[in-house]
Amino acid sequence: MPRCPNCSTRLVRLSPQRGIADRLLGLLTIYPNCCQLCGHRFLRFRGRFRSLPKRDYHRVPVYFPTWYRSVFRKDDRDGLQGTMVNLSIGGCHIKGHLRIPKGSRIRLQFEVSDDRAPLTVEEAIVHSNPNNGIGLRFTKIGPLEKRRLAQIIRERLADRWIMRLRPTGPPSSPPPPPDSRVPPGFRGYPRSLN
Repeated sequence: MPRCPNCSTRLVRLSPQRGIADRLLGLLTIYPNCCQLCGHRFLRFRGRFRSLPKRDYHRVPVYFPTWYRSVFRKDDRDGLQGTMVNLSIGGCHIKGHLRIPKGSRIRLQFEVSDDRAPLTVEEAIVHSNPNNGIGLRFTKIGPLEKRRLAQIIRERLADRWIMRLRPTGPPSSPPPPPDSRVPPGFRGYPRSLN
């Protein structure tokens, strides 16, 4: 599994190709990769042809109360409330009742837990607005907040990875000790010798 050359994490995934250079390198099985924690994009030789995702970042499911308003408003009184349902280092999706036009710039805060201060994204651009919410791309976030965001994603991705590795059935019993009378490679005992 590749490591990010910027932050040394193994939480890296294939990234969509951008431009002619990426497409030409793809013919040589050199593909763009994107770190899920720091957002660093880099090229890596894969050795075989791969299908590429449509997004740079894997979005993790969350359920965070969220408040957002236009970046041009200075008062927080007239903010809107919604629920963040997925999150990545580069954006999120918020379910809410109000439609906001594509291209709008908003500021948002979301509460990760009751014992920590809300995380603030200074500026995000609305890039989709389906009937039940808005899709956002983060464009301006402070370094401390970006570290907190990376920690949230690291925890959520690690939880998903552990769940994928965890066995689903009851624990299996250990194999019986080998019998010295049975030759190696023999799989069963004869039912009767008569």
